[in-house]
This record gives sequence, structure tokens and C-alpha cells, in this order.
Amino acid sequence: MSRPARSGRALAQWVPRPRVILATVALSAGLAGVALAGCAAPPPASGPKAMPLVKAAAAKAAAPAVASAPACDPYASSLKPNGPPSVTPGSWMDTIKRRGFLIAGVDQSTYHFGYLNPLDRRIEGFDIDQIREVAGAIFGINPTDDAVLGKVHFKAISDADRIPDVSGQAYKGVPPSSPLVDIVAHTMTITCDRLKLVDFSTVYFDAHRKTLVVRPPDEQAGPTLAQLGQRHEAACATKGSDSVNSIVDARAVKVEVPYWTDCLVKLQQGEVAGVVTDDSILEGLKAQDPNLEITALGLTPVDEPYGLAISKARPEFVRFVNAVLAQEIASGRWATSFRYWVDVQGPPRPTWKIGYAS
Repeated sequence: MSRPARSGRALAQWVPRPRVILATVALSAGLAGVALAGCAAPPPASGPKAMPLVKAAAAKAAAPAVASAPACDPYASSLKPNGPPSVTPGSWMDTIKRRGFLIAGVDQSTYHFGYLNPLDRRIEGFDIDQIREVAGAIFGINPTDDAVLGKVHFKAISDADRIPDVSGQAYKGVPPSSPLVDIVAHTMTITCDRLKLVDFSTVYFDAHRKTLVVRPPDEQAGPTLAQLGQRHEAACATKGSDSVNSIVDARAVKVEVPYWTDCLVKLQQGEVAGVVTDDSILEGLKAQDPNLEITALGLTPVDEPYGLAISKARPEFVRFVNAVLAQEIASGRWATSFRYWVDVQGPPRPTWKIGYAS
């Protein structure tokens, strides 16, 4: 998987793209929820440049609202690998291998994490690179080899569908033993409430919740979410995302939509005064419009540790995926992907804690 050469310093700007190009794709293509077989590929030679450092962070995701759970440690809540990744007979990995492909629930509209490239109609990004790693380990293919893409069926899903699709919740008409996808890589934050419904891998990216607003014409700092709440203005987040909680806490007017690019359109059209989510996602939206800026919440800071979501019925698959992630980090491929998609000055290894519950 060849990558264009990068400079040794963090890039201040992303590669220019037509404004709202991803929003146009998300609103008109109608691909959400459609299986996109073998749709990911390495970035083209003229591919996007990395975004400014997002505090060694990563994406976001969420699930239907659930009653608050006891405190937990999202950074040490996953299952410890049993050793190097191995496809043991009778395991879920063996089932996937005999099926012939891995089914991955992904985003198609989060720039640089999981987005549908309008130039070649392929889904790509940092999240997608994690899926390449998992598929490569199952089928014995180098994850940087494009042949691995023939072993993945990508299913574009919304934030609200992430937990139902991977857990097989009853209202989807699918038993827990037969989830609609094997794994979800969708800027999905590990939270205590979500851990009651699905299992997660270890943290592969760490983001931080912020606010996206239109830059004031007088060059003053843009408003925080707390200030939007004081003015009783509207703020946007996706349905099923935990960012909605911050909007409610700030007492701003809550607006929920299926995709983050829908929020971008509403912000540009003046229907909302802000968009609230992880800084990693906001950087991708901001790259599509130079008139926007990212500001603080103005509330208690919120960390957003991303994990790959897996059904609780597949603990052996969780351990396998964690072994794959550990192998990716040790090989240097995690750093290569991070520096390509996120920050050219990214660290050689994750800077956050990686622990296990058992």
C-alpha cells in the first residue's frame, strides 16, 4: 500500500476539496446501510494530507440512550490477548475465514477516518486501516496489500445503528448469536453504558469533545457550547452519539441528524449555531469550509477513547482483535497510518494507557 511522501512537520491545512463534498455524497448517494463489498483502498497518489494533531486522538460513536452505568475504566475494559493472533478451529475467526469475508460496519462520511472518497467511490481512512489489519490477520494477507480488500464486506451504517448491528439486538429482528456485522470501526467511543451492550477492543485512538462554529467576522473567538446554551441557540449532533449529552448539559437546543455531514450543512445554512462531537471528526468538517473554527465545550472536558465494537457473544474474537492491534503497534503500521490520516508528527505508539480487564 503505497503512501505519498510527507513532510516532517505537522501540516497546517488539509488538501483542498470542494466545499461540503462529503455532505453532498451523504445526502444524495443514499448509501447508508448498504453493503459495500471490497470498497476500501489505500489513498490515491494525490490523497489527502493529515489533519493538525488531534492530541493523539480519535473518533467518535454512540448508541441508543441507556441508563447510566457504574463507573468503569474505558482504557482498561477489554479482554487480554491469549498470544499472537491465531485462527483456532471452531472460533468466530474460523467462521469468518470459512465464510470467505469479514463484515465490517463503518462510516462513510467522517473525513480521514471512514469516508466515501468521491473520486474513486471507495471507503478509506484511519478506521478502515484497522479493518484491513483484522482481515489480514484472519486470512493470512499482508494488511498493506490491496488483496485484503477482497476479504472485507463494508456496510455503511449510521451512529445509531452501530450497537444494534453488532450486538444483534431484538428490535432489529436479529438474535445476539447472529449480528449483522462482525465488527464496527466507526469513531466509536468506549463508554460504561455501551460496555453493558457490546464488547470493545483496546483503545486505538483518543479524541476530545469540542464545538464547531462559524468564525465571527470580527476575529474574536467563536462561542463555546456553554455560551450557545446561555443564548438558547441550537447545536447539532448525530442520533445515537454521546455528544447529545453535552448539548443537553449546556441547555442548548438539541438538533439530531443521522450523519455529521448533515450537521455541517445545517451549520452552513444557519439552522444551528454549532456542531458538537470529537475534535477528530470536527477537523474533517472544518477542512471542508474555511469559515468554520473549533472551540471548547465550556463544560467539563470529555475524553473520547475509540474502540472497535464486537458482540458480547464473541469474547474470543475480542481477544484476537486486541492481539492484532498490539501487533499493528509493534510493527509500526499503526504509526504509519496515524501519521498519514491524522498528524504527520504523530507518536510512534499510542500515548494513552492500554490495559485489560481480564
